[in-house]
Order: sequence, then C-alpha cells, then structure tokens
Amino acid sequence: MNNNIIKTVGEVFGATPEDIKGKRRTKPIADARAVCFFLLRKTGMTVENVGEILNRHHTTVVLGTKKVESLLSFDKAFIKQVEQVEQMLDKVPELREVA
Repeated sequence: MNNNIIKTVGEVFGATPEDIKGKRRTKPIADARAVCFFLLRKTGMTVENVGEILNRHHTTVVLGTKKVESLLSFDKAFIKQVEQVEQMLDKVPELREVA
C-alpha cells in the first residue's frame, strides 16, 4: 500500500520513489514528498511511521502535511495534481479509503 502511494505520487509529480525517499529538495520532489506525507497520514499512519518510511524526522512530516493542507486551500494547479493522485489511487481497491 505505502509503495503504491509513493509510486503514484511520483508519477504525477515527476519524481521517482528514490527521489521521494532521498535527500534532494527541489520543488517537484519536495512537493511530491509532502503529498506522500499527507496521503500516508490519511491512511491512519502515525507521523513517526510516515517519517520512517520516507527517511524523515516526524516533525518534517507534520510540517509537510500542513504545507499540503495550506496549498489545497488556494493553489488550483496543486489541487489538480492531488486530485489526479487520489483518482489513480481510487482504482486500487485497498487504497480506496485514502482517496
């Protein structure tokens, strides 16, 4: 399940799973990583578990999740990307509750 989320987010945002789990902080990768934080948290995972999966400290997960929530309130292009990820995940039966 976690790998499906990471892979799908990467496809939409133009980042590989290795990029998302890696150290690079370019905007597309940072945005993809933050969306992964957001969606993994929606599955009920703790911030500690999400951080462990994506090689980040739990406070980074909290800040990234807040960033996504903020962007979803006004950035139309970002909203479209997140909606696209959610639609793709909705096609995977075990991930329907995330989208």
